[in-house]
Amino acid sequence: MIVAFSNQKGGVGKSTAAVHMAYWLSQRQKTLMVDADAQQSSSVWAKSLGLAYQVIQDPEDLFETIPQMQTQYTALVIDGPGSLSETTKAILARCDLALVPCQSSGLDLHSSHKILRFIKHATELRSGYPKAALFLSRATKGTVVESYAV
Repeated sequence: MIVAFSNQKGGVGKSTAAVHMAYWLSQRQKTLMVDADAQQSSSVWAKSLGLAYQVIQDPEDLFETIPQMQTQYTALVIDGPGSLSETTKAILARCDLALVPCQSSGLDLHSSHKILRFIKHATELRSGYPKAALFLSRATKGTVVESYAV
């Protein structure tokens, strides 16, 4: 299983959510945290938690090494960059599940349509993969969000 956290915006909680998921999965199966974000926050956290991790930011390296890493680990958790880039495309070309953290403001939700388009293109090319979900991060108690079609 390859789970990627992606969004074109930084500061939406990708690294935090990725590290939490990697830690949770590591308690149940052999898991590798892959840090593809230039800030490398998740690898700092992974190291402090004793998680197996690897920093790979080059898109070609990601595309080529993800299948190799998957033979050694039951789960890969990838912390993607805060951008729509070749790195993001390489991650979406290889992951099984793309999770998109988004802050609960209307502007943040609206801006997420770009990453959702990237994911839609990947699913068309890969016959339904990656599966994807958008989730709210940093929402405060009582937050109400209207739904709308993208």
